Amino acid sequence: MPANTTVQCNSVPAVGTPVASDNCGGTVNMTYNGQTKVNGACTDSYTLTRKWTWPPMPAAIPGRRPSVFRLLTRKT
Repeated sequence: MPANTTVQCNSVPAVGTPVASDNCGGTVNMTYNGQTKVNGACTDSYTLTRKWTWPPMPAAIPGRRPSVFRLLTRKT
């Protein structure tokens, strides 16, 4: 999963497909759940929050989260 990013104008990256694995060497199939857009203070500036989830894992296993997010901030 790429880090949160600040981009300029038309350089907002495509959604892409993150790759994940578990501690047992298995592949984790992730599902893209869309993005939300929050407008910034300036014209044409905004923050996109993209979300991916994967099948629920037992809550008893510490450190496991069923979703990940990536923030993209566009500045003019």
